Amino acid sequence: MRFFLTGFMGCGKSFWAKKLSIATGIPSFDLDEWIESKEQCSIASLFEEKGESYFRQIEQEYLHSLTIHKPNMILACGGGTPCFADNMEWMKTMGTVFYLQVPFSILEERLLLKKETRPLLKTIAPDNFTQELKILFATREAIYKQATEIIDMECIDEITFANKINSYV
Repeated sequence: MRFFLTGFMGCGKSFWAKKLSIATGIPSFDLDEWIESKEQCSIASLFEEKGESYFRQIEQEYLHSLTIHKPNMILACGGGTPCFADNMEWMKTMGTVFYLQVPFSILEERLLLKKETRPLLKTIAPDNFTQELKILFATREAIYKQATEIIDMECIDEITFANKINSYV
């Protein structure tokens, strides 16, 4: 069975994919790390050198390829992955999609500390950060909510989350 972890930047998709893999025995992958290894380039460099539209195109290609070749996996998707092309529909067809829902205030706090490492955030002026982040969050949240299941990350622990995944196996 395939499980896709989606949610806004900073919600913990990569962290939880690794934790859940250990708890369930299902191999985990991180889509951004997969892309970086295949392209031999960081996501930030891909954005800078080739642009977001190029990145979104290869992101979809790697999502499809990885999904086809890995019948059992937990995949930590990039924050924008479900928001482009047919990615959300693809993931829902190929497995179970979880939206890792974290309150905006917590995401803002986390992302402010890592602003320079996030291609979509590093160009935002500090005085506009909260406003622009809220706009991006609101736009994406509507898509995240199309997931198979919404997980309130303030009220979940590793065992409960692993049990949710195991209930789909």
